[in-house]
Amino acid sequence: MRWIIQPCDDGDPSTIIDMETVHDCDGSICVPCKGQPGLATVFIPNVFSPNDDGKNDYFTIYGGPDVKIVQEFKIYDRWGSNLFSAVNIATNDEEAGWDGIYKGAKVGPGVYVYFVKIEFFDGQVKVRNGTITIAW
Repeated sequence: MRWIIQPCDDGDPSTIIDMETVHDCDGSICVPCKGQPGLATVFIPNVFSPNDDGKNDYFTIYGGPDVKIVQEFKIYDRWGSNLFSAVNIATNDEEAGWDGIYKGAKVGPGVYVYFVKIEFFDGQVKVRNGTITIAW
């Protein structure tokens, strides 16, 4: 089962980074189009499918124009092993995200934990953490 997170338009001009989750097999929309409030200009997906099909292959941090940089981006498995680390990367750069590879091999499908520290142009630094599901 594969999921695709893709841009959409929720019709609300006060939101940004509108995204929806589509089940790839039959094209049905699983999570309807929803934008982030204009003040919270960071979108972190909760599922990706790094199967080299050109869609949703990277776990990427998306941000609006007020995001300066992602200071830290880390992925851990359920045992606390650090699978991926990146520092000082731009938002919206898919290939700067995690490709589901650890020590040269694809990790198994499942749930992983992320930690992100984001710096904004106004000087604020915010920490976000949560889970990401890999669905091959």
